[in-house]
Order: sequence, then C-alpha cells, then structure tokens
Amino acid sequence: YTKERTAAFYEELLARTRALPGVKFASLATDTPVSGGWDQIRIVVEGYTPREGERMTADFTFVSSDYFKSLEIPLVAGRDFDDRDRIGAPKVVVVNEKTAKHYFGTTDVIGKRIGLEDVPDRTIVGVVKDAVYINLRQNTRRHIYVPITQESQLTGLALHIKTSGEPQAVAEQLRAELKTMDPHLPLYNIKTLGTEIDESLVQERLVTWLSAAFGV
Repeated sequence: YTKERTAAFYEELLARTRALPGVKFASLATDTPVSGGWDQIRIVVEGYTPREGERMTADFTFVSSDYFKSLEIPLVAGRDFDDRDRIGAPKVVVVNEKTAKHYFGTTDVIGKRIGLEDVPDRTIVGVVKDAVYINLRQNTRRHIYVPITQESQLTGLALHIKTSGEPQAVAEQLRAELKTMDPHLPLYNIKTLGTEIDESLVQERLVTWLSAAFGV
C-alpha cells in the first residue's frame, strides 16, 4: 500500500463500519486499551519549566474522531477531533485530566500549547477523563491524543466499535465489508473490551484460585 492508498483505505473502512447495522460509534487508533503496552514520547509544554530531573514524557495515541465515544471516555472540556483537523490545518491535541493538571494546574487548558519532541506547536482543543490503558494494575498516567487525520502515514490501526447489539454479528458483517475492499487483508484479533480485561487479569485470577485451593 502506498501512503495515499493507506489513508484512503482507512477512511473507507471507517465509513463502511459506521454504516453497519448495530454500530453506534466506530473509530481507529494505534493502540488498544488494557493490552499490556503503550507508546510514550518526549513532550514540551509552552510556559512550563521542568523541575530538575523531571522526565518530560507522556503516553500518546493517534486516534480518529469518535474514539472517546467508542470507549466511553467522557469529554470534560473542549471538543473531539473532527473534519477541521486535517493535514495543513493548525495542529491539535486532546489531553487527559492528569496531563492538564500536572502541567497547568487546572483542566481549563483549551487553547494552551503542547508539542511532541521539541516544539510546542499543537493546540489543546479537548480534555478527557483519565483512563487506565496499559493494564488494570497501573495508576492513571499522563496521556496525549493526536488526530490520525493530521499524520501523513499510519499503518496497523486498530478498529474500535461500540455496538447496540451482538458484537460477533457486527464482526461478521465487517469481515464481509473488508473482503469487498481487499480480499487479501484478514480481519483478526477480534475481541470485546470485556474479554481484553479478563485476559489482563489472568495472573490475579490464578493467584485467587491457588489461594482458594490451598485454603480448602
């Protein structure tokens, strides 16, 4: 896939998914929650002077519009990403509450600027509630969300879908749509968020089972 074909593919996939019966919200992202890993990047915050030895880093995810609705992460200020956020338009980000409070002391940060790596060139347009991503043992961490529509090339995106009915039925419809778009691409690793959470708790459940067995 060329860069242009990749972008067109994901745009069409998202449109087809949102049109499926039973789909309330659909979005794309570079990572899935409670999956055991996450990307982290160096950041710079306009007007913030780091303390001695402070690591200026945050978790970050490239996401499409409706990502927060798909995962029921409440927006507490500002807006979600939308059609305005394209390549060539002013760069924007959404941050979680922990990021806002750490660097600005408040969640009233709409219009403040933050950057990935070296230049604070992205305007904060939204603040969302904190959420646990790596696993359920982790405390909440600073998190920054970047719109995929402002990136020139992204591959291997995960599709997030909130359904009003049976998820497996939607998955079968989606499999047919994908086959129409490109019969050589597989749809794989389909699971509900509940299943993802269950799999992340295997260690705790094993300890519980062993404790109960020894107790008996």
